[in-house]
Amino acid sequence: ISVFNTTSPGCNLRDEEESTSIQTQEHNWTIYPNPAKDVIYLQSQFETESNISVISPDGRILISKTNNSQIFELDIAALAKGIYFLRIEDESGTRTRKFEKL
Repeated sequence: ISVFNTTSPGCNLRDEEESTSIQTQEHNWTIYPNPAKDVIYLQSQFETESNISVISPDGRILISKTNNSQIFELDIAALAKGIYFLRIEDESGTRTRKFEKL
């Protein structure tokens, strides 16, 4: 599984597994399943305030939520099939993750 921080150049992503982790110095996020049909779950090792956004390939913010728990359920049922980006912003930084909506 390929994971990248938004500051990393030259990232190439293609997922074949059910889940992945994004690791930073302070927080470890697990995102599953990927690809997903109706719901994506985000799980952090700590309870932390975070801003979660789903972004279209052309850069539009389609969903924006605030989370204050360790496990967050994100409803993506209304999205059309395709590739999207999940942006997670918290006190330790911003990470972007590619996912597929089935």
